[in-house]
Amino acid sequence: MKKIFNMAFMVQFLFLSINTIAVEPDKSKTKNIVVDMYFEPFDAKAWQNYLNFDLIRRKNRSVKLNPYPIIMKDKNNWISSHGEIEVKEVARIEGIIKKYPSKLNDYMIARSLYMSVEGWKDALLYAQINPLEFENYINQNKNMLLNEAYSRLDKNKISSMSVFINGSPYKGSNGISEAMATINSLLPAGERFNLYSDEFAKFKKPKFIVLSDSNTKDWINPNVEMIFKRFFTSMDVSTADISGIDISDKSKIKMLPAYMLEKNDLVDEALAGAIAQNVFDVIDNYYVYYDQNSRAILNGKKKEPNKLELFVMSHCPFGVMAENSIIDAVDKGLISKKIHINIHYIGDVSKTSDGTMSFRSLHGDDEWQEDARQLLIKKFYPDKLFAYLKERNKDYTSSNWKDVAYKVGIDTKTIEDNFETVGKKMLEDDFNYTNTLRIATSPTFIVDGNAVVVGLGQLKAFDDYKNLNISNQPNSNAGCGQ
Repeated sequence: MKKIFNMAFMVQFLFLSINTIAVEPDKSKTKNIVVDMYFEPFDAKAWQNYLNFDLIRRKNRSVKLNPYPIIMKDKNNWISSHGEIEVKEVARIEGIIKKYPSKLNDYMIARSLYMSVEGWKDALLYAQINPLEFENYINQNKNMLLNEAYSRLDKNKISSMSVFINGSPYKGSNGISEAMATINSLLPAGERFNLYSDEFAKFKKPKFIVLSDSNTKDWINPNVEMIFKRFFTSMDVSTADISGIDISDKSKIKMLPAYMLEKNDLVDEALAGAIAQNVFDVIDNYYVYYDQNSRAILNGKKKEPNKLELFVMSHCPFGVMAENSIIDAVDKGLISKKIHINIHYIGDVSKTSDGTMSFRSLHGDDEWQEDARQLLIKKFYPDKLFAYLKERNKDYTSSNWKDVAYKVGIDTKTIEDNFETVGKKMLEDDFNYTNTLRIATSPTFIVDGNAVVVGLGQLKAFDDYKNLNISNQPNSNAGCGQ
């Protein structure tokens, strides 16, 4: 009996011991790694970051990914970079966070594949959320959901795309290798990803040099680097002053800042289309890119005060608005009468073997023909050009230019008689001048002979043009690009 009792006691002891061991905390277990991401729903860079961390999350379930939408507020109006369609998407994402948090990442991954206006329906289908019921919920609670999204941003002082890992800002690129390396640093040794560091080191990284000088170093656009990193995530990035760069002829650099990408087979293959379209200059062993949407200085050109050059397409609404604003400022004395204003045109010209010229412009033949007429008016009736433009720009796509010319005292016969000879030659020279400067966005300005800016908003940054009235323009830096 005593033996049976001892056996029973031992069984109970072992049972309790096993259970005690089973509930003992596993100190080697990975703690959750929390990735909080704040993003605008239609921002391509943000989606790249989301997809990177979502892929990592699928590889290691200790990584928790929390995407939060960004919304801005102006008094009582909701504002988003991509308009009302994005405001509504913010409400949808916030609605899923509130009602279906476990389905959020399913919605997000599907939405990344269907970014059309109605892509949210397919994304809801994949996430197994009733689209009709959910849309009714969003319509009824939109303002409340937007307020919740905004309150989160306000509390955390977030206003732009941001990623935090365990509360610390993520400062890596939007390439998956840097994201994996960052997560690796938080994982125990046995769970880390193999980053194949030695093997990757054997691949030659193309050099990417951001070139500037003391006057333009603050004009560097970080978005240019990010765009190139979408093609070459491992490129070797550095900055340099033009005085210290090792190239054969520094005068070949047309503008500063300049962005120089080292040539190799991978670069040639990835950028073949852009290379064929002459997007880049070629200097030594580098492709050189100039950002036409930011401020730049024409390299080697001296400052010429009281000189303003305006580059437009005559049928571009943004170019027309720029002309109107400049002419209005001249009429009202908002800019100095000492400033000499010269208008140039954006387009392309080529010649056949027999010398016949062929012109191309973004808005068609009517546009380059109007460009040529305006050049002829500038030549034969320089004091009437602004008067012509003030009237012509009221209906700039109309073919009835003659009534406008007659109204302001221009002889249309002079314009027509000189169109095929003088006009086309002037247009050829003007297009070539514009293209030599690599100007392709209407409107672009060259201020004081060497400072290049795009849009009236950037022009206003100069003291001579700070009084320009652009209040009636929804986007003062918008333009038409070739």
